[in-house]
Amino acid sequence: MADRKTTYARARRLIAEKLADPLNMPDSDVNLTEAYCLSAETLEGYSTLDWQMRQTIRRLGTSIRAYWNAPQRKRPLCIFLLAGPGSGKSYLVERLSKSLKNPNTAFEEYNLTAMHSPQDLEGVLQKIRDLKVSDENPVLFLDEIDSKPSNYAMLLPLMWDGALQISDRLVQIGKCVIVLAASSGDLESVVAEVQDPEKLDIHQYGKIPDFISRIGGGVHQIPDLELQSAGRDRRADKVCMAISLLQKRFGDDLVSFPWPLLAFVARARFRFGARSISRFMESFELHGEVKTDVTAAQLQLPLGSSQDLADSSFSSHLCMAAGGSPVDVWSAVESNNVQVVIDPKACEEILDALKP
Repeated sequence: MADRKTTYARARRLIAEKLADPLNMPDSDVNLTEAYCLSAETLEGYSTLDWQMRQTIRRLGTSIRAYWNAPQRKRPLCIFLLAGPGSGKSYLVERLSKSLKNPNTAFEEYNLTAMHSPQDLEGVLQKIRDLKVSDENPVLFLDEIDSKPSNYAMLLPLMWDGALQISDRLVQIGKCVIVLAASSGDLESVVAEVQDPEKLDIHQYGKIPDFISRIGGGVHQIPDLELQSAGRDRRADKVCMAISLLQKRFGDDLVSFPWPLLAFVARARFRFGARSISRFMESFELHGEVKTDVTAAQLQLPLGSSQDLADSSFSSHLCMAAGGSPVDVWSAVESNNVQVVIDPKACEEILDALKP
C-alpha cells in the first residue's frame, strides 16, 4: 500500500470525482471499499478521510493517555475544541474516550447553556468523583462555554486546581481531563490574538487570556464539513458518515447504497454539519425490505418540490449549495440508478494491512 497520507488523498479524490463533481454522472457502480475502510481507521465509530483531522485525533489520544500515565501530574489536563454548531464535538470526544483502554477512561458531558449558577454543575462533578472512586479516569466534556461571558471566570479554578466553590462547599475533582468546547466564530479570532506573543493589550478580552493560559492540552479545531481547500475536502467525510449511518440504521449487512443519495449528501449543504446529516439519514422512508442493498427506487425523499421540502421535518437542516437549492441538487442526481458498493471482505484485508 502507498504511504498512508497518499492513500487518504487518493480516497478523497475518488469521492470528489465520483460523487461530488456535478459534471460526473457514472454509468457503472462505484466501489468505495478502500475509502470507507480508511475513514474508519483513525477512530472506531468516527468517519474521516481528512489527514489533518486524523492527526488531531491522534495527538489528542496521545496527550490524554500520557496524562493519565503520569502520576506526578495532579492538575487537570484542559483541552479546548473550536467547532461550529452540530459539528460532532461531543461525539468525537466520547468516541475518543471509549477508545482509550489503557488506562480506562469514562466520558461525562454537560452543556453550559443549561447552567444558571455554579450549583447546576454539582451533579456532573459528583459523577466525576464517583468515576474516580470506581478506578475510572474521567473525561469531562463542557460544551458551549462561550454561551455566557461569565463562564470563563467561573471555570478558572476548576481548570487549574480541579476544584469549584459551590455555595459554602468546595467541590474537588482533582486530576481529570476537561475538554472545553465552543462554537463561536468570533472566539476563534480572539483565541488567535490572545496567543500572539506580539499582542500588547490582552486586557481588552476580560478573562479569556486567563482561560487560555490554563489550556495545557492545546487548542484544536474541527473543520467545517463543507471545507474545500488545497489538500482538504471534507465532502468525502460527509459521504463516509452517511454510509456509516445507513449501516447503523439498516444493519452492518448493508453493502450497496444508492448513488443518488450519497451524491446528494456530497453536493448538498447541511446547515448544522454532522447533526444535520444524521437527522437527514434518519428521516426518509423506504419502499420494500432492506437486506444487503438499498436502491434509488426505494427512496422516499421529500425533495420533489420546494413545498415538499418545506413541509418536511428536516427542511431547516438544508441550505443553498453550489448546485442551487436542495431540490435542484436532488433533481440533478436522482435519475441515476448506479450503486455505491462496499466489499466487506476486502475491507477487512485493508484494515489488517494498516495495523502496525
